[in-house]
Amino acid sequence: MSLNYKSSLLEILGIIFLSTIIFIFTTGGKIIYFDNIDWLFGSRNIVTDSEQHYISWLFFRNSDFFQFPLFKNYHYGMEISSSLIHSDSIPIMAIFFKAFKHFLPFNFQYFGLWIYLSFILQGLFPFLIIKKFTKSYLIGLLCSSFFLLAPVLTYRLFWGHESLFGQWIILCGLYLYLNDYNLKKWIALSSLSLLVHPYFFAMITLLFFVTLIKEILDKQLSFKKIITPSLIYIATSLTLQIIFGYYAIGLNFLTSGYDFFKANMNTLFDSSPGYGIDYSRVLPDLYNSIPPIGGEYEGFAFLGIGVFIILILNLFKFSQEKLVKKEKFSNSVKVLIYLTVLLIIYSLSNKISIGQYEILSYPLPPFIKFITETFRVSGRFIWPIYYIIYIGSFYLLIKNFSPKYVAIILLCALSLQTWDMFPNYNNLRTKMLSPQIYYKDFNKSDKYKLNDPKWKIIGSEYNNLYYVYPHYAPENFVKLSMFASKYKLKVNFGYFSRTDKSQAKKEREKLQSIIINNNLSKNSIYYIHDSEVIELVKNNQSNYNLIKLEDNLLFLIPNK
Repeated sequence: MSLNYKSSLLEILGIIFLSTIIFIFTTGGKIIYFDNIDWLFGSRNIVTDSEQHYISWLFFRNSDFFQFPLFKNYHYGMEISSSLIHSDSIPIMAIFFKAFKHFLPFNFQYFGLWIYLSFILQGLFPFLIIKKFTKSYLIGLLCSSFFLLAPVLTYRLFWGHESLFGQWIILCGLYLYLNDYNLKKWIALSSLSLLVHPYFFAMITLLFFVTLIKEILDKQLSFKKIITPSLIYIATSLTLQIIFGYYAIGLNFLTSGYDFFKANMNTLFDSSPGYGIDYSRVLPDLYNSIPPIGGEYEGFAFLGIGVFIILILNLFKFSQEKLVKKEKFSNSVKVLIYLTVLLIIYSLSNKISIGQYEILSYPLPPFIKFITETFRVSGRFIWPIYYIIYIGSFYLLIKNFSPKYVAIILLCALSLQTWDMFPNYNNLRTKMLSPQIYYKDFNKSDKYKLNDPKWKIIGSEYNNLYYVYPHYAPENFVKLSMFASKYKLKVNFGYFSRTDKSQAKKEREKLQSIIINNNLSKNSIYYIHDSEVIELVKNNQSNYNLIKLEDNLLFLIPNK
């Protein structure tokens, strides 16, 4: 074993150790237990995104392993079902554990493991990037710590956006950008991003094409020679999207919200996105649109007080030595600047605000609406900019100061930033370790636990569960979904990020006819929540078979 191999292995082990410590610091660590599902559920009076992700996985594991599309999730919604791709359930983890479904307990979750693995990779890729600028292992570790504690990353855990915790994919893309061009690596990363979240795919695709532009400017590739790799990249991506199920509902994933879920011009300096979340003891909460009127919480990208200090030191050094006049930007830097400008324009949307004031609004040209209606949460496109600022800040610090001073500055800035954000991380740790305390609901587990023994009897006799009438994230859908997935019933309802609205309307009309005419399917049960249907059944009890389960849940069962 060579010395270089040993040193590289030790470096990676050090990154894993650092990432593990910060994982425990921010989450408490217990979310990694496969049977710990309580942290995924909110209080009884709210619906959380984590519930959608977990429940969608429970139904997906009941489907056939080999199917087309690969991530079709018919059991969850039946005729109005979507693909697991559109439920943010981290498809790469879902398909892996689905192979072992016969050996897994019902209450199995992989989301905690994903978050832990993401912490490790979130530490590794910044380290590999910083290693290009310095040989100091300590400096690499300190820089990686900033990325591991970055507000733009950990903030996602408050929302239960587990798949969006994979922001290391962006860092991997930036690492590839800074290295020699390799088409195979870009296609591999693109394919991986499709198995995590479509927004990461969009960002990686942008980085890939600006890499080609950089190669042209550096005269490594001619314009003609980028046509073939571009076509290969596009063809591979489209093929995988079809196989995975991105178009399982056609183009019905297009939706509005581009000018709602945006970034504010003060996002890099605003320590709070609202909802009681605050990442600074020192810096003020700048005004954003008050939820739920505004969706600017999606564009939250507070840099942190330690990074501000590093930026100020770099600016001071620039003004002292007039480095701007002495040094020309390389093509790599120029292209990143152009990309940053493009992403800023997109993330701010066509309704640009600073604080509470809208300063500019302009109509979107029709040809761009396909993009804005596909990637409607425009605020998320601030993430590559955020990480470019981080990398640029550390690069300039390393370049302009001696290693000794760099280490001291980084350590002081990191300590100050950690202290400044400490109360927020305490709050986050409480959410992950003790959700009952965080939500102030000590009976929240009743939301998903099946206490009535009749659940088992009913579950073993029927194949389908219909909600009368289904709509977006209907009341009691969590308990009903847990029941149906446990006993492998298919359902006509759920919490969907995308669905075919015209098909949903048809299914509602069809179900309405079945109920009114008492033409119930022999292998199905019907949960009734619609007040008109309840009155109809109660007034004609001799024609209907009505039963009641815990929490006064009413079901119609076909007469035998």
